[in-house]
Amino acid sequence: MTMNDYPILIIDDNEGDRYILKRLLKGTGLTSSINEMNNGQSAIDYLSKLNSGESATDDFPPTIIFLDINMPLLDGFQFLNHYHELKLDESFSSTIIMMFSSSGREEDKRKAFLHDCVKGYIVKMPESSDELKLTISNSLAGTNRKA
Repeated sequence: MTMNDYPILIIDDNEGDRYILKRLLKGTGLTSSINEMNNGQSAIDYLSKLNSGESATDDFPPTIIFLDINMPLLDGFQFLNHYHELKLDESFSSTIIMMFSSSGREEDKRKAFLHDCVKGYIVKMPESSDELKLTISNSLAGTNRKA
């Protein structure tokens, strides 16, 4: 897999934060495929629909999911609980989740890392595309997991 083959899904209710993250991600050169959802429930519905084959897309499953914590309908932690059911399917075996939240609380970090699929935690906003690229690369390599 080359560096620009990583499909990404951003799950965040804040349109401005999604926009900035997309710009930073495009600056990393890691992806040209970015999908967005504005809450955890719509993301679970989207992933379930794609997984069942109802919709075809070349960028499924995502390699990386950027997940906010505080969202309406289904927050980030509730999403993770539902995601574990989806993860039982082999389609998601290589997908990693990067928490992307305004919360720098140690309790939130600890709670996020209780989930094996969470490989990184970024407090909004990274300073640059280079900083984000390093964080993603370390997470994909399994060296960024810290609580």
